[in-house]
Amino acid sequence: MGALDFLNPINVAASAAKSIVEIWNNLQDKKDRENASITADLTDLMEELRRTHSTIVKLVSPLRRVPDNPATFGNDFVAVYNDFRDFYDAYDFGDARTHCHKLRQIRMRMGRRQPRFGTNT
Repeated sequence: MGALDFLNPINVAASAAKSIVEIWNNLQDKKDRENASITADLTDLMEELRRTHSTIVKLVSPLRRVPDNPATFGNDFVAVYNDFRDFYDAYDFGDARTHCHKLRQIRMRMGRRQPRFGTNT
């Protein structure tokens, strides 16, 4: 038995504490990366919503110019309808649609971030 063998339990405890700190830091890094990822996904989703709203406004706004006159509505609407068809036929709506499944995915990821019990401090 060596003169410093009595320090062995302390060395083991120090190594265990160091391992716990490393695990904690790795978990914190993972949490920070997940938070950043969720934030980026929410920002992207907000941009999708903006594009969707903008497209809807472009399509529906011309209806405001149709006079509210039952006698001329049919003829007045034809011009708006033709403009709508031109826009609809030429536009790629893939860029202007909001992907609802992304919203569900983000919500699920956020739900997994909630504490299982107690409060989140």
